[in-house]
Amino acid sequence: MFDFTGKRLWFFLLSIAIIVVGGIFLVAAGPPLGIDFTGGTMMTVKFEEPISQNALESTFADLGHDEAIVQGTGEENTFLIRTKELGDEEQSKVTEELERMGKASISELDKVSDPVAKEKVRGAAIAVAVAAIGILLYISYAFRKLPNPFRYGTCAIIALVHDVLIAVAVFAIVGQYFNL
Repeated sequence: MFDFTGKRLWFFLLSIAIIVVGGIFLVAAGPPLGIDFTGGTMMTVKFEEPISQNALESTFADLGHDEAIVQGTGEENTFLIRTKELGDEEQSKVTEELERMGKASISELDKVSDPVAKEKVRGAAIAVAVAAIGILLYISYAFRKLPNPFRYGTCAIIALVHDVLIAVAVFAIVGQYFNL
């Protein structure tokens, strides 16, 4: 058997290293948020003819959307494109340009305005805070017959925050290297 408790210092150091490196990536590149939290347009485009991801990126750059993120979906000639919010006129220009590139069909088109995105961020933060308080109260109640039951709830919240920090750090690191 592996002695996890005996090697806890190494695991603490590993956690701290991952969180610090991930924090550096978050500060340098910003958090990897989807359009639900930043606002913008996301579309899934399928082409009948083969087309390269670089060609799509340069097309969006030519249209004035250097920030556009183009990702293959795994299906043949199908791409997921995320960009800032497109107005109706911009959307028609993009659609015309995609059609010109080779019989494109937009199977999904999602738009999230900036105020809606900010409201989602606020709502998510409130939901996390309420859930953390609920967990704290429930665990304190569940361990009420033990000395210092509030300590158990506090430790659970600390573990929850640790797990979230590790997950966000890993996503920040992986997102920077693999554009995920």
